[in-house]
Amino acid sequence: MVIAARLRRTSGAGNGRSAPEMSSGPTPDGAGARPRAVLSRSLALGFTLIEIVVVVSIIVIVMGFSAPAFIKMFQNRRLEGAGTLIGSAINEARNDAVTKKQVHRIVFLRDGFRVYREPKGADKGGFEAGIRAYDPDRSGIEYDLIFAGRPYADLPTDLAVIIDNPGNPPPAEEWTLSDAETSLRFLPDGTVDFGAFEDVPSFRFHETPPEAADIIIRQKDDKQRGYLDIRPTGRSAFKVEATP
Repeated sequence: MVIAARLRRTSGAGNGRSAPEMSSGPTPDGAGARPRAVLSRSLALGFTLIEIVVVVSIIVIVMGFSAPAFIKMFQNRRLEGAGTLIGSAINEARNDAVTKKQVHRIVFLRDGFRVYREPKGADKGGFEAGIRAYDPDRSGIEYDLIFAGRPYADLPTDLAVIIDNPGNPPPAEEWTLSDAETSLRFLPDGTVDFGAFEDVPSFRFHETPPEAADIIIRQKDDKQRGYLDIRPTGRSAFKVEATP
């Protein structure tokens, strides 16, 4: 074994070359040797700065095109939510009038509406629950009562019994309905009594876009409108359309 080792050293010295040193130990800096193939593969799996900038730019462009569509979708949902709320109240008042054989009203206020039960026999009537806000998030939704000829700005902020007694209104169970209120009466046979107001013909609601409706719901800086049709039968229909 000693003779073979000497022969190898002699052979390396004789041709002027020394045998390459193979070491699997740590390099002088202590980091350890790493094959070049592994480094190349790691770099190939990463992203260059140019690639990242391109991807981010594409995302920004797509979001720019998509933003108006998302905004419009949320605006439509607000209109649909307000229309659905009023339509549900109409159906509720109508159903209660039919079931209880007692006239019910919907009283319209600027920030919402109330349901009122007219007196019948021993029942003195009264308002059911509190005010129902059609825009609880205050997102800028307004509605015009076309059947009553009253725009949003002309609607009262509260019931006449409260406005007429500022700071000292009577107990809620004593509240009565004033003739000054803007309301619709739902009769025991399910029909609606417009009273001094005028029903907007349904054919105007069915036009594309609608020419008019009993109630028009709108919001600021939006061409979309919510159209609510209240038929003499007491039933209602609602849709959202863009104005010309």
